[in-house]
Amino acid sequence: MAKDNFIKLRCTDEFKAQIEALASKENRTVSNYIENLLSNEINKNKKENAKMMDYEEMVSYVDEVCNIEGYEDSPAYDLIYSECCNGRNGEDAKEMILDMLRKYNE
Repeated sequence: MAKDNFIKLRCTDEFKAQIEALASKENRTVSNYIENLLSNEINKNKKENAKMMDYEEMVSYVDEVCNIEGYEDSPAYDLIYSECCNGRNGEDAKEMILDMLRKYNE
């Protein structure tokens, strides 16, 4: 794939020297070093986002937990989703949902 776009970064001489030193340690050009860092972060972000719990999964999980635990009441789904799921991976969301439901039903 042709690389014909540029991103400019303004920084101090000290910061540039630090980046150059890091790139040199890995026998990379500065451009390749920065591209590699950003590519790794993008891939990591894709994996994390792929594991996020969506609204329907959350509703199903809340209903399942309430059934198993015998909870007769729970906070509104929208509240649970905004507090526990938004921006979190599925495992973290499940832990937060369990905690919220326990506290709500004490």
